[in-house]
Amino acid sequence: MDNRTIDIVSEGREHLKAALSILFKSHTKATHFCELKLIQIPESEGGYGISGSQLKEDPAGVPTLILSSAQIKGQGQKAMFPMDLEASVANAMGWLSSIDYPKEPGIDGDCKKGWRAFTESWGHVLGSHDAIVAIQPVWAMYGK
Repeated sequence: MDNRTIDIVSEGREHLKAALSILFKSHTKATHFCELKLIQIPESEGGYGISGSQLKEDPAGVPTLILSSAQIKGQGQKAMFPMDLEASVANAMGWLSSIDYPKEPGIDGDCKKGWRAFTESWGHVLGSHDAIVAIQPVWAMYGK
């Protein structure tokens, strides 16, 4: 199956490993990565001309790490070595620890630095079938 779709918000290394393990069943190695700033767009705009993509690059967007098996839209770098699940999780957690998070939401409860791991329709990111997963910094919220 090559069209697994996920959208998970959580926090911590073990939860990220569990989320990515679904995707690494079919994509065993991430050979490329890129960091883009992405925003959500209305479906009517059809980001990148691909039905189901609701993302586009924008300097004011959310920092997003994309792990892939090739460059995404001609962007990205080749990884120093093919990254399996363990290496991909370590890479993503290292990236998350160095990235600026958005402003912490004011809620009646607690917040911890978390992440969002996702793909778009057909398991793509930005319309690319080479993408394995996109990861963004988000706040994991815990009510009282």
